[in-house]
Amino acid sequence: MDEDTCWNREIETMERGDLDALVDERVRYTVRYANEHSPFYRKWFAAHRIDPASVTCHEDLLELPVIGGGTIREHQPPITDEFGFCSVDKKEVFTIHETSGTSGVPKAFFLTRDDWLRYAEKYSRAFTMEGISPGDRMVICASYGMNVGANTMTLAAHSMGVTVIPTGKCTFPVRVIRSYRPTAIVGSVFKLLRLARRLSEEG
Repeated sequence: MDEDTCWNREIETMERGDLDALVDERVRYTVRYANEHSPFYRKWFAAHRIDPASVTCHEDLLELPVIGGGTIREHQPPITDEFGFCSVDKKEVFTIHETSGTSGVPKAFFLTRDDWLRYAEKYSRAFTMEGISPGDRMVICASYGMNVGANTMTLAAHSMGVTVIPTGKCTFPVRVIRSYRPTAIVGSVFKLLRLARRLSEEG
């Protein structure tokens, strides 16, 4: 892999065996953490007679029962008074977010500052791999509301030395393109396709 396309070269160029070992280590940590800190998962492991210590690698995850969106909604308001999936102390919560809610009541999730940094790392890797670099001007076509994507994309871009044009949704006027000359536009495929059609129609 070309060095210019790496944000975290140590991780991104790992040998396959070393990468699998790292993933397995983090799987064990995550399962142990969930059992120790989440009331929901502690009951869930017990109800399914699963010993968290028996989950030792990522392949073991395939054997676990699937938790659907309906289960998540059953363990948060308005069904219950508490958010059963929150697994950190309230004072550690950095931000609160929700899913889009297209299939029902939005599902809530709580992020610590470390979670934010991991999100930013993910996007920094993706942006760097796509050739985005310091000095670029990036339009972010994602909502800045309860959705976490736009906010963490912005953090990633800033950490890379990229100028952000925070338009939010892809309904921004064509003059934004003409005036600020962005060198990159990020967003979901469907939003970008609609944007491309609109820009073509409006010249």
